Amino acid sequence: MGVIKLSSFKYFILPPLVFVLALAMSSFSHAAAVKNQFLSQEKIVSQGKAFMVDQLPWDKDQMEVEVSFKGKGLRLPPGEVELKFDLPERAAKFGYMPLNLKVMLNGETHKVLRLKATASVYEDVVALNSDARKGNILTLDDLKLLRVKKTPSMRESFSDIGDAAGMELRRSLNAGHILTYRELEQPVLIKRGDRVLLVAESSLLKITAPGIAKGKGVEGTMIQVQNLETKKTVYGRIVDSRTVQIQLQ
Repeated sequence: MGVIKLSSFKYFILPPLVFVLALAMSSFSHAAAVKNQFLSQEKIVSQGKAFMVDQLPWDKDQMEVEVSFKGKGLRLPPGEVELKFDLPERAAKFGYMPLNLKVMLNGETHKVLRLKATASVYEDVVALNSDARKGNILTLDDLKLLRVKKTPSMRESFSDIGDAAGMELRRSLNAGHILTYRELEQPVLIKRGDRVLLVAESSLLKITAPGIAKGKGVEGTMIQVQNLETKKTVYGRIVDSRTVQIQLQ
């Protein structure tokens, strides 16, 4: 027979059946508690970080991702749990980003949580090796690559030195300055009054003649030129600083 102490002065003898039932009820309550689930704050954050690393378009070695959640962990009833993270389509792919989490239980939304995600992205950008003045035509020696933390203002920066080489500075800049498209322009190859070579050709024929520019332009643009032999004025496309291509009539 089992003995259970009810007070410091009285003892009661329980029949064996009552004692067994008491133990059975205690075991049942413990089993029900074991089936409950707990989703910890650490689990939410680690899964959110893994989601962000997978979703962002950057290489893993060029970004740092942090996810924070101010809430506490969640106690969940028995069932199949699934975490569904959502990053708004219009959210920037670096800096601060809102991150939503749907906690699904047996295929239905049980809870919606709001998280904060921050991605620091590092990328190579083109910068000046030395001070440069307005009007300078940049060469490869004038340029270098820097790895820096990406910011919204860098969306117009160059990532390839070859894209900036040969461009003309629109204003004077200091050494180390990160170049943007707004600060550079195609250099004017031909100016009004320049003597040029007019070239008209087909697969069977090539004709050249001396000419003079009636306007200015950069590579690939159309300008008016005068054929000095015929005195006719026609339009041609600038090939380089000395050549303008004319269509055969």
